[in-house]
Order: sequence, then C-alpha cells, then structure tokens
Amino acid sequence: MRYWKNIIYNIVFAGNCLLFFLLLVEDRLVMPLWLQVVGRMHPLVLHFPVVLLLMVVVWEIAYRKRFQLSETEDETGSTLLLLAAAFTNLAALMGLMLSLEPGYEGDAILWHKWGGFFLSILSLLWYAVKHPVRRSRSLFVVMCSLTIGALILTAHQGATITHGEDFLLAPISTKEEEITVSLQEAMVYDHVIEPILEKKCISCHNTSKAKGELIMETRSALFRGGKNGILWDTTAKKFGLMMQRLHLPLEEKKHMPPKGKPQLTPEELSILYHWIKAGADTTGRLIALHPSDSLYILASSSFSEGGDELFTFEPASPDLINDLNDHYRVISPIAKGSPALQIDFYTSANYQPDQLEELKQIQDKVVSLNLSKMPVTDPDLQFIASFNSLRNLNISFTGVTDSGMAALNGLTSLRHLSLAGTKVSGEGIRKLSGLSSLQKIYTWGTKLSPDDLIALRKQMPGVKFETGFEGDTILMPLNPPIIENQESIIVDAVPLKLKHFMKGAEIRYTLDGSEPDSILSPVYKPGILLQNTLVVKTRAYKKGWATSATNLRYFYHSRITPDATVLINRPDSLYRGNGVKTLFDEVKGDMNFRSGKWLGFKSKPLELRLSFKNPTLVSSFTVSTLVDTRSYIMPPASVELWGGNKENDLKRLGIIKPPQPQTDSAAGNVGYIFRFEPMLLKYMKLIARPVPRLPSWHKGKGERSWVFADEIFIE
Repeated sequence: MRYWKNIIYNIVFAGNCLLFFLLLVEDRLVMPLWLQVVGRMHPLVLHFPVVLLLMVVVWEIAYRKRFQLSETEDETGSTLLLLAAAFTNLAALMGLMLSLEPGYEGDAILWHKWGGFFLSILSLLWYAVKHPVRRSRSLFVVMCSLTIGALILTAHQGATITHGEDFLLAPISTKEEEITVSLQEAMVYDHVIEPILEKKCISCHNTSKAKGELIMETRSALFRGGKNGILWDTTAKKFGLMMQRLHLPLEEKKHMPPKGKPQLTPEELSILYHWIKAGADTTGRLIALHPSDSLYILASSSFSEGGDELFTFEPASPDLINDLNDHYRVISPIAKGSPALQIDFYTSANYQPDQLEELKQIQDKVVSLNLSKMPVTDPDLQFIASFNSLRNLNISFTGVTDSGMAALNGLTSLRHLSLAGTKVSGEGIRKLSGLSSLQKIYTWGTKLSPDDLIALRKQMPGVKFETGFEGDTILMPLNPPIIENQESIIVDAVPLKLKHFMKGAEIRYTLDGSEPDSILSPVYKPGILLQNTLVVKTRAYKKGWATSATNLRYFYHSRITPDATVLINRPDSLYRGNGVKTLFDEVKGDMNFRSGKWLGFKSKPLELRLSFKNPTLVSSFTVSTLVDTRSYIMPPASVELWGGNKENDLKRLGIIKPPQPQTDSAAGNVGYIFRFEPMLLKYMKLIARPVPRLPSWHKGKGERSWVFADEIFIE
C-alpha cells in the first residue's frame, strides 16, 4: 500500500509542478482538440475534491483528541488526504484547460484558477506533514481554516462564472431594494430590455464567462456582438443572429438560452423583436412611444401610472380574478401586494360587449383599463364611467366619438386618457374640462386641429396633450441597401442585385472601392453585370431622410490557376486547412475561423510562392482575408506582391498597408486587390505580415496578432 501511495504522491507532486508552469505560460498555450474534451470534464470531476476535502476536515476533527491512532484509522485518514490532493490537482488541471477556450476571462476566472492551484498545493502539503499537523493544535487549526476558507472562496468564484455575480451568497446577502419606476419614468432599455437580458442572458454572456465571445453586461458590448458577428440587423432575415437563435427549437444546440436554462416567455420574445425592429434604441423613454406602438402595448402593462399611490380598498378574491381571466382579458395587480387592478384586452376579433359587463364585480378596484383597438363605441363609455377608481383609460383606435365623451366626466379620479386614432375632435375633449384630476391626454391621429389644441391648452392648463412625434426638422437615417447576390465567387458574369424596402429610395453604388455619393455615383438599375474581382459599395438616398450607412460586399473572380504553389512558412497547427490547396479551392470561408476553410499565421508571415510553366499575362491579384478583432485576427501590417520571370530576381509589384481598427468590431471578410498594367509573369510571391503588437485598446495589447486567409484569385 505504501508503494502505491508513494507513486500517487509523486504523480500529484509532478502534477502541481505542471499546473504551476502552465499557469505562468497560459497566455501562450493552444489546446489541441482532444485536450479540450478533457478540459470540459472539469464540471464532472470538481465535485470529488470538494467532498474529499470536507471529509478530510471532518475526519481529522473527529480523531483530533486521540494522539495515538490505530493503524486502520491512520491509513484511512492518510488515504483520504492523498485522494483529496490527487482529485484537487486533476480538477485544477482540467479547469485550466477549460479556461483556455474562448469566452472565459475576467477577475472571477483569475481568482478561481489560482484558488484551485492553492487548494491543490495545500492538500498535498497537508498530506506531506500530516503527522506534525495532528500533534500540533495551532498547525491543525491553521490547516483546517485555510482549507475551508480557500474551498469556499474558490467555489464562490466558480459559481460566479457559471451562474453570475454573487450566486453563492445571494440568499444571505443584503439585497438592494428593487427600484420601482412609474410609466412616466420608465426607459425602454433600462427598465424593459435590460431586465430581460439580466434574467435570461447575462449568466452566460458576462465579463467572466463570455460564451461565443459575447458580453451583454453593457450597451457598448451588446452592440459590438460576439465572434459570430453583430446580434441584430434590420435588413437581415429574422432581423439577424439573436432572433434566429432565440426561435430555434429547444433541442437545437444553438438555441438560446440553452436547454436547462430559464427560457424567454412569448411576451419577452415579442418585446425584443419589436425593440430590434424599431431600431434598438437605448436612450428613449417608454412613454415617448405612441400608445398604439406594439412595444408600448407589451411593455407598459408592467408599469403603474399611479406612482406610489396607496389604495385602501379591499382586494378582490383570487378565485374571482381567476374566473374572470382568460386568453383575451388579462387581469393583474398593478404591483405586488396591491389591491388595485389593471385590465388589458387583446384580439378585437374575440371581443364581446359582455366581457366588459362581467367586470362589474370588480369595477371599484380597477385603476387601469386598456381597450386599445377593441370595437368599443360610445354606449360602452356609459358603463366604463362606473369604474370610479379608474386612473388610466386607453381607448385608442376604437369607435368612440365626440358624442360619448361627456360620459367620462363621471371618472373623477381619471389622470391619463388615450384617444389616439379615434374620431374625437376638440369639441369632444372640451366636454372633459371639468375633470380636475386629468393630467394627460394622448391625441395623436385624432381630428384635433392645431387651433383646437391651442384653445384647449388655454382652457385646460393642467393637462398635457401628447400629439405624437413631430419630426419636420429631424432626419432619420435610412437602412443600407440589401445586396441580394448569394455567391461571392463569380464563375460567369452575374447581374448585381440590390434592393431597398423603403419605397422611393434611390440606390447608388460604386465598383472601384470608393464611397458612393449622391451626385457622381451611378444610380442602381437592374442589368449591371459583375464579371471581375471587385468590391461593391452602396448607399440609399431619399428626400426627407438621412443617407444610409454604406453596405459593402467583395466579389471574386479567378481566370488563372498557377501550375505550382508552395507555402514558405507552415500555417499554425490548428489552422492548416488543406494546406496550400485551401487557397485555390474556390471555397470561401465563413466567419468561423475554426471551420477548416482558413489558413492561420501568427509567429511567421504568410509567404506564398507560385509559378507558371510559361510566362502568363497577369493584371490582377487578390488575397481574401478575415478580420475578427475579438479573436486577435487583425488586418495584416502589410501585404506585398512580387513578380518576375526569374525566380531569384523578382520585382515588387505593389504593397498595401491596411488601416488598423481603433476598437473592437464585428468579424468580416476583407479582400486586398492588387491591380497593375498587364504583364507577362512566370513567378509570383505574396507576403502578408501579422501585426507584431496588438494596440493598447485591445484586451491582448502587446501580443502578436493573427493573419487568416482563405482564397487567392488571379486575373
């Protein structure tokens, strides 16, 4: 037994030496795929050292007062200690391998790694000096305290990585009181969108655990996107990556959130959809949206317009509320524990007048009633006037007219009234001048004339009239045109396909890499043929709108195939694809640089030599590359092209020094095109040098960058 214990002890000692060395050089480590599998077993193995270390402490305390242990007791305690040391070291090594995968960074990862290393060293040290520890009370207390303390702190950081900040101590921590805001104060992003992200997304996409290199804790990080690009695009199918992943079947690997995690509700999905569709604004107030806006209708029901008002009437029976609730009439308290109720009606096709009559049993407890887009008419207002506690009434886009307005004078507590999209005019609103409690009326889309509005503001000085957005002097930007062409590699001449969803928008474009403008650049018309390597840049213009951003796309065409090709420097072992053949297989890589369609170079430049059996007329040479700043893949520091008819006497045909990014951006394909006067060439050489030091703004500042290439095109 002692023989095997010595072997295990020496293995664990060597394992700790290896662990310390790997921690010192981890920024230079690249894990092969089979070791990544081993690393992903960390969550499985980590429970063993936790249990074993706790068993060791309990065992040693139980036998603390006995100075002379039996041989069996001594062997049991020693075996527990050695097993704890072995499994702690194994779990720490696996955890280090797992942390090298993309998405694990931040202070929590750092503390968790070094905490695991400390526990591994401590458990082995305890085994080595177990007998002196048993004889000394002070040593025993120190060893137990260090073990328990380090175990709790390390486990806490692990829980933070997996489940989010303060997961372990949350039940006993003093929680900040949740701030409740009224509808008037609610911000679209801060109080509607961000809470959804915090509950359903940020546990996997934070600075400590950024799955897919996506961080959602801040607005800037959210808009930057992850390794697969930006999260949304209003010109893309289903509005981009985020909505596509959210709507995948739950069993799909790429469905978000992953199976087993809390899923988004249909209401939350709709809120995100309408927020993205409307432009993903992060600064606007919810109240600034029109009452008929889908996002407003979905989100406003979560906020009370009554502020901190205290209601003293008795609450309705829960059984009664359940009986009255159905799919198209939702009754809920305005706040947790409040007796005041808000009622929302949905789907006009299913609305029946008796649904309103059925509310008579709770009419004195209703403070908010939303009948927007329901077939409500003037006679219904007579019954609505009996809701004597009503503070907020939304009858937008209903059939009410001036004739029915007088009935609302019975609502002596009414504060907010939405009449948007109705046939009500100034005459009808004047009938409400006796309502001293009225604070705001929404009149967008009504028959209220400018003169009526001026008169009403004088007659009802305590009422704010919301007339909607008046954007006569504000120019909203157009979305960029859509480039519909599917293939990037041109075999035969193909028509350029551009479109824009805005009717009347003018699309202008360039094919020479210059930025389109509204004067010199040609207007797009069907029939433009693409038949050479080029970059298409396009913008949209329309009177009364700001110019769109530029949309660009590279198209590649190759007429010449070299007879011999050789890479002077081998690609990195993880990104070798199919060797030099990868550059001439006419298969474009996507944004996933691990797909096997890219060649990656870091320590040495991409240096390619090629030759033709006979001198060949060449006028264009293009190398297609990837830029993904978050993955340390930058534009090359320089790209040089050489050519000639003697292998050892080549002349430089051109050099490109691409501008370097000033901040993180979404991944994208960039082609570097050399054009020159047609010349006969037998030998050519391409050199693309990686940036030697990443800039100061980059998380890997000072490190060497990568260069990735997927195709070469010669014309």
